[in-house]
Amino acid sequence: MVGVASRVLNIVSSSPDGEMYLTFTFEWEHKNIEFGSSEYLEKQKTYQLTAPKGVAGTLDAILNLVNEGKL
Repeated sequence: MVGVASRVLNIVSSSPDGEMYLTFTFEWEHKNIEFGSSEYLEKQKTYQLTAPKGVAGTLDAILNLVNEGKL
């Protein structure tokens, strides 16, 4: 698709006492869709439904790395 970009940034950090944090940032760019239009709102709904699945998969992978002592 022309004018479509998707970026997901996962940041793993920790506090001084060793508690781990995972921060997700999602960016979806659709240059051909007008902000606030019905098409824009429909895309937003779709992303809000699919993003948590990606988060869950990443959390599982991170927890496995922690449990294996690799992170």
